Amino acid sequence: MNRIQAKHFKNLFHLILLCGLILMLQACNSGSSSSKKAVPAIPAKIPIEKSIITLGNKTWKVEKLGAGERVVPDIGTEEALGGLILTIEGNNGADYGLLSSENGITPDGSVAIFRIGKETYLGSQLNLSEKESSITLTGNLKKIEKGIPTGNSLPCTVTVTESQVGGGTSEFYIDGNEALLNGELGTRTYNQVIDILTNHPEVDTIVEVDVPGSVNDEVNMKTGRMIRDHGFTTKVPTNGHIASGGVDLFCAGIIRTIGKGARVGVHSWAEDDGKAAADYPEDDPAHDAQISYFNTMLGTPQGRDFYFYTITAAKADNNPDYEPTDMHYMTVEEIAKWKLETE
Repeated sequence: MNRIQAKHFKNLFHLILLCGLILMLQACNSGSSSSKKAVPAIPAKIPIEKSIITLGNKTWKVEKLGAGERVVPDIGTEEALGGLILTIEGNNGADYGLLSSENGITPDGSVAIFRIGKETYLGSQLNLSEKESSITLTGNLKKIEKGIPTGNSLPCTVTVTESQVGGGTSEFYIDGNEALLNGELGTRTYNQVIDILTNHPEVDTIVEVDVPGSVNDEVNMKTGRMIRDHGFTTKVPTNGHIASGGVDLFCAGIIRTIGKGARVGVHSWAEDDGKAAADYPEDDPAHDAQISYFNTMLGTPQGRDFYFYTITAAKADNNPDYEPTDMHYMTVEEIAKWKLETE
């Protein structure tokens, strides 16, 4: 090979290397532009410390806990008494519930009605003690038969954890690509969505069948952001029902549909002292978290405007006995105005 041939060969070799490099870069760029958006990592679950019931020499852990009502016919009345409903692990879904009188349970030893499985007990000599993360009720129970307390008293202890109070009562049922949701939202719901992401990758739609609200708005917004990040569709079926935090969660769907006859309820949040959201100026930091959430879900400024609509909607009914927890059920026109449905 002469010097001229060697020079041409060297130049050709450099050209081949350069073309190869360009092709490699093009291939890399082509691959990155056509690939799907990276799927966010599945977050860790939020720990829930389970509540505990001890009756005599038996102890149960509480699977879920929520507010509710039950009829107690064994004490000669059909009156429903409000209180805490505690559902025990491994007991075939039977409610082990604490049902208090209208005056509640007080440290002075007020009596209370307990429904434990299918049996009813009268509680007495009750005392409450409170720690940073739990409340413990101790006392004695007597079984009620035909309206009369009978037998020996059994010592009873109920320790209710703060983390489980905020857990909610939600349940999911997987049906193909849909996860059907019922119950109150909370930490339990957040962890259940993580289970769905981990164990049911075929699910892309959350159907809110009957979701009356949330017991932990902060965690509920985390759940909503997780639903949005993973691209879920949200639906309310025909004659379904969502309210309060259930509406917040619904708004997280990339695609959102509401069936005919479904009810969509909104209202204000309120502090323990009765101060409602609308009592704070619009620029108060108390609104910031929910404004940010709704702006993410519905767009800016639509999200902000919808949030302020929700906290005044129930009051706008000109109800002189208005309470912050009153619910306003949106009309078809209002649902369309606020673009809760995407199609």
